[in-house]
Amino acid sequence: MKKTIAFLITAAMLCLPFAVQAKIESPSIFETSSVRLEGYIASSKETAAINEWIGFYDNDLSTFDVYSSMDMTYGAAYYNGYVYGYLYGYDSASVLHSEFYRISINTRLVEFIDGASAGGEFIYGMAYNYADNTMYALCDENNPYIASVNLENGELTRVLTVDLDDNDFGMCLGLQTFAIDDNGDFYALTFSATSARLVRIDKQNGSLTALLNTGYDTFYAQSMTYDPVTNRIYWAHADNNSSYNNGIFYIDMSNYTLTKLGNFDVELELTCLYVVNDDIAPAGLLGDVDCDGYVTMADVTLLSMYLNGEDPEITAQGMLNANANEDEGVDIRDIAAIYSIISNS
Repeated sequence: MKKTIAFLITAAMLCLPFAVQAKIESPSIFETSSVRLEGYIASSKETAAINEWIGFYDNDLSTFDVYSSMDMTYGAAYYNGYVYGYLYGYDSASVLHSEFYRISINTRLVEFIDGASAGGEFIYGMAYNYADNTMYALCDENNPYIASVNLENGELTRVLTVDLDDNDFGMCLGLQTFAIDDNGDFYALTFSATSARLVRIDKQNGSLTALLNTGYDTFYAQSMTYDPVTNRIYWAHADNNSSYNNGIFYIDMSNYTLTKLGNFDVELELTCLYVVNDDIAPAGLLGDVDCDGYVTMADVTLLSMYLNGEDPEITAQGMLNANANEDEGVDIRDIAAIYSIISNS
C-alpha cells in the first residue's frame, strides 16, 4: 500500500505545472501555527518566485505555498472571500496602468472588471474597515490621501488628505503602507531611510501622531495588515540594501511594541500583506484535509499518512473534505484528485 501511494505521489508531481511548486509542509506546522498570512512577491533574488502570491504561517517563515502569478501590484486587501487590489506598471508610452482586480481565495482565479481602474493613480496600501464596512486605499506617494474603494467598479473617492506637516515628531517625507484596526482607526508607516515611525492618522484633519519609532528604514516598498484576533499589525519589511532583509515583524497594538519573527529563507520584497481568517473559505472545501481553508501539499501529506495506517489528527470535516473525487469512500484516488485541484488552482 505504501509503495502504491508513493508511486502515485511521484507520478502526480511530474504532472504538476511549474508555477505551483508548493513546498511539502509537515502537518506539525499546522498544529502549532497561529496566524496565516499571504502577500505578493514584488521583487526577489529568486527569479522563479517573483510576481507570485504566497501564503505562510507567522511561526514558520522557512516554508510557504506559491499561488497565482500576476503583474506588479503594491496595494491589495482581503474582504469576504476575495483579495481586491490595483495593478501598477508603465507601458511603452510611459502611461501608468492601474487596473482593478479581485482574486478568489478558494479558486485563486484573478478577475479584472472591464474598464475598472484607479485612473492612473498609484495605490500603495489598502485595508478593509469592518467598523464602517468600507474598503480604503492609500494613494499617491508624493501627496498622500486616503480614498474609499467601490468594490463593484474600483472607483476611488477621496475622503481624507494626509497632512504631512501636522505631526508631533518633526519633518515627514511621506507614508508607506496602510492598516485599519477593529475600531476603524487608520495607521501607516512613515517613509524613512533610517527609522520609520508607526503613526495614527487623524480621520478628521489628516494629522499624524507617532506611536512607535521602529528603528528600521522603509526605503523600499513595505506592507502591513491588522489582525483583530491577536490585536497585532503584521509588517513585511524590506530594508535599504540589495538583500531586502525580508523581515516579518508584528506590532502589539496594546502597548506599541515591535517584535521580529524572522526572515524568509528567500530574499524578497513582499507587498499586499493580509491575514487569512477562519471564515474565508467554506468548511466543506474538497481536498482541504487539514481544514485550513486551502488545498495544498499539506493536505496530500496528511491524507498519505492516514492511508499508510498512521494516525494523524484529522477532524470529521477533514475526512469529508478528503473525499476529493466525491465517490463512496476515501482512498488513494483522492490523492490524485487533490493533486488535480492544486494543479488547476
